[in-house]
Formats: sequence, C-alpha cells, structure tokens
Amino acid sequence: MTTAFDLTLANPLGKAFTGGLGGPGIAPHTGPDWRVGAGMDLAAGAGSPVVATFGGQVVAVAATGVTVREDRGRVLACHQGLADVPGHLDVGTSIAQGEPIGVLGQGHLHLALAEVVAGVAIPIDLYRTYLALGTSLEPSVVTFFQDGDVRPVPVGEDLLGPAPAADRRVDVGSLAGVQRALISLGFDPGLPTGVDDVRTQHALRGFQAASGLRPSGVLDTATRSALAATLGAAGITATVA
Repeated sequence: MTTAFDLTLANPLGKAFTGGLGGPGIAPHTGPDWRVGAGMDLAAGAGSPVVATFGGQVVAVAATGVTVREDRGRVLACHQGLADVPGHLDVGTSIAQGEPIGVLGQGHLHLALAEVVAGVAIPIDLYRTYLALGTSLEPSVVTFFQDGDVRPVPVGEDLLGPAPAADRRVDVGSLAGVQRALISLGFDPGLPTGVDDVRTQHALRGFQAASGLRPSGVLDTATRSALAATLGAAGITATVA
C-alpha cells in the first residue's frame, strides 16, 4: 500500500521572479529524462539569487546546477542555469528550504521535479503551482500520492486536474473518495486516507454549511447526494462503487 504525503514548496526566485517561459511538454522540455521533460523555465534577471525549493540532501552538484532530494527520498528537484554555486555544497550535503544555492547565470531558472515511486523517478508537472508561487510569494503545500497514475496536487486545488470531463470521476461511495471530492471542491480534509478524522469532519462541516445542509460533520446520504451534485456541476462524474 502506498502512502501519500504533503511537501511544502517555496518560490526559488523570490521577488526576482518575473514570469514563466514555458513548462513541461513545451519544447525544449520534452523527452524521457525527467530533468528535461519535466522542466519549466522561470524568468528573472541574470545574477538574481536562487534558493532551494525544498529542503533535503544534495544528490548532484555542478557549476551550473544543484539537485536536491527531499528527506524521505520521494521527490527530486533539479535547479539548472546557476552560477556561483556555494563551494560547501557537495553530494550528501544537507540543505534547508530557502537556502541559497547560487545566482542565475542567465535570464531564467530551469527547474524540474520528479516523484520517486518504487525506485523510479517519474516526471511531474507543477508549472502552474510555480507560477502561482511567483505571484503570491507564499509557500504551497502539495500532496504526493506515491502512485504513478495520480498526479501530485496542491492542497485545495482540483485533484483531478484539467482532464476531459469523461475521465474525471470520483467515487463518493468510499470515504477516501469523499475526501478526494472535498479536495476537488476546495475543502481540506487532509490526505485521502479513508480515515474519518477530525480534519475530515471539519471539511465536511464546511461543505455541508456551503450546501445549505446541517453542518454535522457526519457523512450521511444527503451529504453524499450534495457532493455528487456539486461534482457534476463542476464537470466531474460522481460514482458509487
């Protein structure tokens, strides 16, 4: 059984960020190598300071790049296009989120992320998340599901992403499915573990209140029906397995 987890991502360019220049799947960000195919170019002036997007351990370092693996070993971030990489950074060095890793040697940072699932680095697309980070300057919490078929998703963002409506399905017959539905609708039950905990009950109360139901925090038939209707209005098919 896989275990989902949350990871906080920080804007690696801070106030120097000026916009995005293209993300994964847009040339030249193509190909099987996650450091290329999952790449996104984030613009800032040459010489702008760059910091680690999350903390962990340095697993690769060169004159123009630093790759960090988060402490659990399940997410990698490759920062490229650097200059003046600090001399103390070496393979195995511990690094904190927000710690300086150099300055831009060109007009943009090439950043790529991968999730490690069963020992395989799977390219992930968080371009929209980093564009939002560049605007808000506030860190973003992203849920990783340790499932190669389920993309990571920022907490509060539509869990299913921009897939066609016919492929957007949530099973509201299970508690884990209800938690996924709540995430999709902007409520925060935490990770979709299938456990009826305080955070899930709080999210249910929020949804019930917003839907004109009694905010009991109890998952009853009326709440499941309201979830299904609200998902349907958002173009997501609700199923009951």
